[in-house]
Amino acid sequence: MNEAFAGVVLTGGSSRRMGRDKALITVSGSRPLAGLVRDALVLSGATDVFSVGGDAEALNSFGVRSVPDRFPGEGPLGGIITALNESAEDLVVVLACDTPEITADVPDALVRAIAADPSADVAVITIEGRRHPLNAVWRRDRCLAVLEDLFEQGERAPRVALSALNVLDVTDIDPGLVGDVDSPEDLDRYSEATEGSH
Repeated sequence: MNEAFAGVVLTGGSSRRMGRDKALITVSGSRPLAGLVRDALVLSGATDVFSVGGDAEALNSFGVRSVPDRFPGEGPLGGIITALNESAEDLVVVLACDTPEITADVPDALVRAIAADPSADVAVITIEGRRHPLNAVWRRDRCLAVLEDLFEQGERAPRVALSALNVLDVTDIDPGLVGDVDSPEDLDRYSEATEGSH
């Protein structure tokens, strides 16, 4: 791929259902979830990779550079706005931190799709008709002002914010690559499945 893009891991969520910081949960040996997502972005060729929000000191200890969320506690739309503001690139791949099976195929598919459709403002992983805006690539120069305006008006849901943009749905991706772990039960199921496959 020739398109330059930044890669961002959203690590500022409250992790209420999990009961502890999802970004720092270790799977696959000693790598935290946020580290696995960071690794996928690095392997895909992102020019700059960082995380937004969360425990900066702990993330840095795992090799994940962290920038503070400009809107802590205000949900993922604020994290996306922070990511776009912090990026030096126009294309910004923003990924959730809780997808243990993620590979470079995810950012690759997103960047390839948006590069092929210059009219798209954002390309979003879409599975069975459901958009996953926390697994998307955003054109900073087209999206940032729109998202900031919506945020100032009180909007906090990325899915709703998409309605103000020209969205390209990316459907040719293995759903397992973006399967998330939101609760201890999800984590147990994931651990059992990976143990059973070895």
